[in-house]
Amino acid sequence: MRPQSDTIDLDELRSIMRYIEVLVGEYPNALSSKELAEKAGVSRASVSKQKLRIRSLCNVDELVYNTRMVLKSDTVIFKKIAFLFFSEGTPSKFFSSPYMLGILGRTKIHEELSKSIDEYSKHFTKQDTENLMLIILKSLGKLKILNVIREKVSDPEQRTILLSFQYAQAFGDLLNNLDLPLNTDKDLKLLLTMRDKLFYFAKDVCRRLVENVSILKSLPNNKKSRYFEVYLETIDFYLRKYFNSGTTYIKQVAERKDIPFKNTYTEIGYFYNAKLAS
Repeated sequence: MRPQSDTIDLDELRSIMRYIEVLVGEYPNALSSKELAEKAGVSRASVSKQKLRIRSLCNVDELVYNTRMVLKSDTVIFKKIAFLFFSEGTPSKFFSSPYMLGILGRTKIHEELSKSIDEYSKHFTKQDTENLMLIILKSLGKLKILNVIREKVSDPEQRTILLSFQYAQAFGDLLNNLDLPLNTDKDLKLLLTMRDKLFYFAKDVCRRLVENVSILKSLPNNKKSRYFEVYLETIDFYLRKYFNSGTTYIKQVAERKDIPFKNTYTEIGYFYNAKLAS
């Protein structure tokens, strides 16, 4: 079998964009040509005309009476599809799609983080990691890219340059207005639990870094203990300052959505306390 090329032909991908959108949205369900045509709102003949291009992106199950297709999830195909959605100014469809979430579910991010950072698994479960990733993806999924560039600028190179400026602005807006999946009281408590876990995780990591400071290692035990406590108190102060700022932002989002935010919720460690959990 000839290895697939990682060259991205945007014109070729754009010609089957409507089918890719359907396949991304239906992942990991395999579709027949008839189902793909129905969901894309076209005739089966239209799908047949693009059959080779569509199949080049899919794993194909050749049955006697019914061929079914599902998008491949390897790096080459993933990169092509991601680039297509970005070039079309529709990254939100990609980041929030079942295809993206399916890829995420197989990357074993929790296991990799747990192996790389000793303190990670002490505070975070696999479900916690998935929740954190969803927050990140939903925020990226809210990137607002105007379609006027694609509509008014016909030259592909000019359009790409202008689109890059718009992405720069969009990412700046995203950082200042992080989108939180906060629609219910349950969502609020989940976010605040993540806040608490992140706080204790950061504190543990900082503690380990301080323990390895050469200046402290060279001190007598009585002095080392005293200085160590001072360092930890300073770290705790600044961490609480930053996390309190995050809590204020969560509270503002909750209030905008009429979700009750109790005064006790501002306390870091209210939903998760590492000392009580251990």
